[in-house]
Amino acid sequence: MDVPARPGAAGQADIAGTARQAAGQRQRLWAFLELFALVGFAIAQPTLDVLGKDPDFFIFRQADRVEILVLVLAVTVLPALGMWLVEQVAGLAGERARRAVHLLMVAGLLALLALEVGKNLTSLRGTALVAVAALAGVAGGLLHATWSGLRLWLRYLAPAPIVFALVFLLASPVSKLVLPQSGGTVDANAPGVKIRAEHPVVMLLLDEFPLTSLLDSKGRIDPRLYPNFAKLAGGSTWYRNATAVSGLTDFAVPAMLDG
Repeated sequence: MDVPARPGAAGQADIAGTARQAAGQRQRLWAFLELFALVGFAIAQPTLDVLGKDPDFFIFRQADRVEILVLVLAVTVLPALGMWLVEQVAGLAGERARRAVHLLMVAGLLALLALEVGKNLTSLRGTALVAVAALAGVAGGLLHATWSGLRLWLRYLAPAPIVFALVFLLASPVSKLVLPQSGGTVDANAPGVKIRAEHPVVMLLLDEFPLTSLLDSKGRIDPRLYPNFAKLAGGSTWYRNATAVSGLTDFAVPAMLDG
């Protein structure tokens, strides 16, 4: 009866080397997923949350759809990818060096996350908040190094940045700048549509110019100090108690211009 030959020492070494290489590749993949998840919570979510509530940020800068998508990519993927590449470069000096750099980055991101949480949920500010966040980062780094459960949870949370990006692009007010909108422009030559401007309209905005500077002791435009303003007021309708929708120029002016 033929007995299959056992693999020699060289064959066993090749198998062991292949297994170690595959394990190393998995570890590098897990490392990226951990960084990706932490970047999502520490950087992407706070940034996209603030920008998602303020579409005027993009309107004032005339940002188009592509630029908004590039911004989303920049805050969700690029930080994690950049840190992961630095980690791989450190890995050229050995696996221990790569793990040390990875642990340092994880601790830093956890400290940044603790800073965001502490700022929103506590009254701590300044040096005290930074100190608490730094301690939380160190504790989180030690926990990451000693407890596999934290590493496992970070890998499970890896899809979170994608969810944050989709909420920003599809559900926030900024979605109107990204998604195609129904409807179109009005054709001025279409039957039944008449657009005529019989009188020119001039809108003068004096930003941060207090009304009280123009008034006399009786609460009227002072004709002696400001004769031209007084002349304008004499032939105009003055809505004395009218106010803008906001005290900030960036919000008040668009509302005035579009009605």
